[in-house]
Amino acid sequence: MIRNPVDRAISHYHMQSKLECFDRIDVNESLRRAIEYSKDRENDEILEWMYDDWDIDIYNLSDEMMDAWRYRDYIKPGLYYEVINAYNRTFGKNNVHVIVFDDFIKDTKKEMERLLSFLELEMEHDIDYTIKSNSKRSCRNVFIRKALNNRRLVHFLKAHMNIQTGHKLKTWINRLNEKSHDDIRVDEETRKYLLDYYRSDIIKVSELIEYDLSDWLRI
Repeated sequence: MIRNPVDRAISHYHMQSKLECFDRIDVNESLRRAIEYSKDRENDEILEWMYDDWDIDIYNLSDEMMDAWRYRDYIKPGLYYEVINAYNRTFGKNNVHVIVFDDFIKDTKKEMERLLSFLELEMEHDIDYTIKSNSKRSCRNVFIRKALNNRRLVHFLKAHMNIQTGHKLKTWINRLNEKSHDDIRVDEETRKYLLDYYRSDIIKVSELIEYDLSDWLRI
């Protein structure tokens, strides 16, 4: 599934605000710094190390390493062309099914039926398409979030209770530590900056999957 990369990057910032509660700078500055970092530093040692080691203590990164992390998580995943092309080369274009997020949101049932048809499967169960997941939430206290992600605490819980009970306890505490998350305001200038970065990739993806993505090229 592919989504407008500008919206995807902003949504990822939303998610990290909810899950990790650590990216404390303004969304506009965060995204712009991530793109600036990528322009001359894509192949530097820091970024290569980050791709090799995903188990990183993100709470103790330097400013430079945080910018590398932001690029890796916010910006890079929105460059779809190379990924889809790699799947096509490996499995054959006819064996790759791409879902456009806009279509999925507009008519989820239809897109699910198309997917099942592609997989040559039948719809055996009724699906409730009204259920919403991943609503916008954020954490109340960063120290509680850090504690829940502390490796020593995780090892302690594993040693003193079964995995299911530990998971339920962590989930319960996480929910208590959540609050409603107001929409993050992204400046039009930032959106244009993101679109300029993604524009050429969007055009190539549109040609590759033979689908009109021109709406993604508008602010």
